[in-house]
Parts: sequence; C-alpha cells; structure tokens
Amino acid sequence: MRYEMHRSTDNPDVVFFIERFKNQDAFDSHLKTSYVKNFIDNEAPLLVDNMELKFYHEIIVG
Repeated sequence: MRYEMHRSTDNPDVVFFIERFKNQDAFDSHLKTSYVKNFIDNEAPLLVDNMELKFYHEIIVG
C-alpha cells in the first residue's frame, strides 16, 4: 500500500488522499480493519464535509 496526502493550492481546507493497493483483495481487507472502520464511522464525520471515493487504474508510461 502506498499513501499520499495532498492539499489544494486554491483552498487549504481541501485535502485528498491517494492510496494504492496491490489489488482489490488488499483494498477490501484494508476496509475491514478496525482502525479504518473507526475512522470512517467516528472520525471522518467530524473532519470531512464531503467524502468521496474514486477508483483509478494506474497507467504505466515508458
């Protein structure tokens, strides 16, 4: 898993995270961990106005 956090250059209150997983099973396992469940259920609502999940596939160039 690779994890990156980015902040908008237009609005410092807007941040987004990029998480890379080896495969779908790794992502599914991650969502089942107690710390992720706790964050989504208890912490995210206090910190996040609009949480969106978007999925992408990496394109390797070169």
